[in-house]
Amino acid sequence: MPRAQGSSQPVLDSFKPESVLDNHNVRKDNTVPYKGNFYRVPTGTYKGPGTIVRTEVTDDNRLIIYNRENNKIASHILYSGKGKTIGGSNYRRDFSSGIDQLIEDLSNQFKDPERAKEYLLQIRKDKPRYIRDQLQHIKKLTGVFDMKVMNQAMDFCIKNRIYRATDLGSVAKKIHCQSTQEETIQKPIIIDTINRTAHRIVPNKSDISDYQSLMN
Repeated sequence: MPRAQGSSQPVLDSFKPESVLDNHNVRKDNTVPYKGNFYRVPTGTYKGPGTIVRTEVTDDNRLIIYNRENNKIASHILYSGKGKTIGGSNYRRDFSSGIDQLIEDLSNQFKDPERAKEYLLQIRKDKPRYIRDQLQHIKKLTGVFDMKVMNQAMDFCIKNRIYRATDLGSVAKKIHCQSTQEETIQKPIIIDTINRTAHRIVPNKSDISDYQSLMN
């Protein structure tokens, strides 16, 4: 008999046409009845009587559960017995609230939290299925680059309506490289020639327009 298992956390990524999915009611305890067992969905999925989710069974005997927007919210290996509740304690957390808190925490790291929050909410609007991955990537960027660089990168992305974490990272990298170059050329490079005459060479500076090439 296979052991009941659940993924470490729901993954919001997959889309399936409604025509191939079965509708099921969500119970008050945020479980979905399916063939004699109860499969957990994230806390907050139940919105009152008539709350519906959609399910499919994959070839590897896994039950995939989607919300009304066709976002994947849970994945469980089917249990062959009866009367068991399937899913770990991670499903008792409200993942929607977790996203809200992550947006709040990230926004507060920027010089203009409200503006940063609007930017992150736009990413959420554009890429709802991947918002957790997007936010986690931006969180990693704040640990890699100085917040001065991150602020400049976000300003550039907002101005150019760029709402993707990887592009934000590319712009931040470009700004970081430019600022490093400018620090290096504060002192002219001195080259001693054969006749010991010192020649001072100052490299050309990059222009912010160079960032545009990242988006081509």
